[in-house]
Amino acid sequence: MSAAPQVCLGVGVGLAEDRSRTALLVVADGTARRGPAAPGYTDERAEVFDRGWLAALGHADAESLAVLDPALADDLMMTGRAPLQVLAGASRDRAWAGEVLYADDPYGVQYAVARWLPAGDAADG
Repeated sequence: MSAAPQVCLGVGVGLAEDRSRTALLVVADGTARRGPAAPGYTDERAEVFDRGWLAALGHADAESLAVLDPALADDLMMTGRAPLQVLAGASRDRAWAGEVLYADDPYGVQYAVARWLPAGDAADG
């Protein structure tokens, strides 16, 4: 089982304590139960769960990522919950602009590519 949400958030807060300009690369798979070809076959909750964290990525919504349910994530074979909660902890004290650049579920596993920029830097892209 992966780290508890509070541990993940604490790791993120620790990363953010260094106020120098830092990039954070987060690698996180979504659910793996999005159809008959998925590693975990089909679970009707997967699509709704994925929509939630994808929307949070697109809106740079750290609070929504912080409260992702670890038990449900485990049930849905989402290995990326912990890294997303590290991101949530690292980004709490600053305004961000988020953008989902890619989201799809080939092979029944949700994948996404997104970026968060400090809100004042978003126009500079």
